[in-house]
Amino acid sequence: MHEFSWDKEAEDTLSKILNIWPAIIRKSWKEKISNSARLIAYDEKSPKITGDILYRGAVNALPKSYEPLLLRIKSPEEFARKKESQEKLSEKEWLIEIKRWDRPDGENGPKIIKKPSEQNVLAIMTSPRIGGNTDILMEKFLDGVRSKGAKVEKFNLQKMNISGCLGCMKCTEVDLPEICVLKDGMSEVYRKFIEADSVVLGFPVYTGRECALTAAFFDRMHPLRAPIHFPKISTLKRGALIGTWGWPSNDSYNHIIEFQVMLLKLFNVITSEIITACGFWGEYYKKGIIERDQKGLEETFRAGASFVTPL
Repeated sequence: MHEFSWDKEAEDTLSKILNIWPAIIRKSWKEKISNSARLIAYDEKSPKITGDILYRGAVNALPKSYEPLLLRIKSPEEFARKKESQEKLSEKEWLIEIKRWDRPDGENGPKIIKKPSEQNVLAIMTSPRIGGNTDILMEKFLDGVRSKGAKVEKFNLQKMNISGCLGCMKCTEVDLPEICVLKDGMSEVYRKFIEADSVVLGFPVYTGRECALTAAFFDRMHPLRAPIHFPKISTLKRGALIGTWGWPSNDSYNHIIEFQVMLLKLFNVITSEIITACGFWGEYYKKGIIERDQKGLEETFRAGASFVTPL
């Protein structure tokens, strides 16, 4: 690729961004950001890489969850203002936003054959905050499901005795009735998962990734991927995801949501509905505050109703 000169602002900006990480991984990110900036400069026919081009290159190269850190580098004042806005509630600048993701035209997920009244929907809530905003959002979605007559069974994993995966791999060797050698709450989850027509997963983003119970759930789901058990889930299921996070940007953690979509696909669950909500930070972290977004909750209800309705 054509070599570009760099102005001082670009070099200073890159240095500030690289200081986000420990030195041992800076080289990798330097290459990604620099290559992204070169592509922008080439596309815009710029003779050099400027500070603005470098910054946009970083935005393109980094996961969207780096938005707060990049904003603090680009505009400390704007970062401070945005952070301060979350320390007190304001009707003029309401930060919580519920978003129903766009669905592709045509068939979206496995075709619904059964009537809603004949469908079994399994809901898995992995948030440790029972009655919290993630839980409320899922319940509104499930209200929509129930409104069509579908049967719903919901597991709050926080209330259940579920151990972490031991990595013993016995699940690949022996066809145990309980699926896993650990005889705990997951035994019932396995059974209901196998029987379900659809699966709804709800979780919050903590520390830049899915919460611990979500990770534990997928670890413990591994037995169903074993050849001796996988035929039990050979029929495709429809899936829905409910996710929440703190930073007030409605796409900051889309990559985390998308990764859970791919994990569900490992178990033949094809996600057809995604509902996310952002802005739960500071004063906006209070339990139940999501209920003030009635418009978003109404759309969530409609999503739940359509989730079990044949096209």
